[in-house]
Amino acid sequence: MHHAIFVALSTILLASHWSNAAAQETVSQERFSIRDEYPRTGSHIKDDIAISPLPPYKSYHELTPEQQEIVKARYEQMGEGDEPPYPEKGMAGIYKVLHEVQKRILKEGILDMEVEVDPEGNAQNVTVFRTPEALANEAIAMALMRTKYKPALCKGQPCSQKFLLHAMFTVGK
Repeated sequence: MHHAIFVALSTILLASHWSNAAAQETVSQERFSIRDEYPRTGSHIKDDIAISPLPPYKSYHELTPEQQEIVKARYEQMGEGDEPPYPEKGMAGIYKVLHEVQKRILKEGILDMEVEVDPEGNAQNVTVFRTPEALANEAIAMALMRTKYKPALCKGQPCSQKFLLHAMFTVGK
């Protein structure tokens, strides 16, 4: 049985709050994926293991302004000079951990977690709000705690803030 995790930041659903409709339409239609390391037996095609509206291997500062808006949209009261925390090397490492977890649990459902990130970009704690499988929480939380983040900026200065993770686990053929 083939199984995959499709990861999507829920901020894509909040794109309707953007003022630039053309940018919203272009960005919201883009999809980026991470492919499995090896193809399934009997195939030469590597399957997608994660799909996202954001390029998974790019840091926050490598994202386009429109892609940065996708990230910012999940956060209330992001003013001028404010930026949310974000994994320094992009989301790919987190997506790969989610895929490894999904291969073990084979459950469908939504994962919502947040990571308290300090002004130096270090994870301080993880809170789980929703999970498809409680047994997977520890492995995912450990990966989130090991991740180095670009710290949030509040009025241009590094500050503590939560990194929000939203993922949808699916099982397919």
